[in-house]
Amino acid sequence: MAYMVFDASLYAAIKAEVEPIVTAGMTRLETRIDECPRLIALFNEVLRLTTASASIRTVESDTTLGDRVLRKGGKVLLPFRQLHFNQDIFGSNTGGFEPERFLKNKKLHNNPSFRPFGGGSTYCPGRYVARWEVLTFVSLALCRFDSISLASAETQTFPELDTKKPCLGIMTPIPGRDVCAIVRKKAT
Repeated sequence: MAYMVFDASLYAAIKAEVEPIVTAGMTRLETRIDECPRLIALFNEVLRLTTASASIRTVESDTTLGDRVLRKGGKVLLPFRQLHFNQDIFGSNTGGFEPERFLKNKKLHNNPSFRPFGGGSTYCPGRYVARWEVLTFVSLALCRFDSISLASAETQTFPELDTKKPCLGIMTPIPGRDVCAIVRKKAT
């Protein structure tokens, strides 16, 4: 939501895309949300920028890696966040927020460098539920409220992620950098 309340044109575009889907009713909403490419691109881009997932693997046999020896039976932690900033895959502005990258390349979300939910044999089993919950919440929030805007647009800055705190999921903002928003109910 933060990316949308800081960008009025993105907010308007996503709202216009999801409104017909939501106003059609809740029946089969999960399949109709899949017809919202901008919303899904936004979701993927936010995941790309904010996840810090990793996998743990067991060393199968003694392995030399540079000047280090990894012993059989040892554990190796493989962070995936760095993959999300691969310029060969995601373009030159990997640190910037550009949901259009997932619209321009429709297969980007299937690229092996995009691993917000892990990879290999250990994908997060709740990834489908998480996706459905987030996409549904965003869609309903945009359509059931008149507006969602920054409480103090002049002084509020976009929340910076706390990259120094260890995390194996979605990173949180630096304490005190939360988004303060005004949510206006629709007139009845």
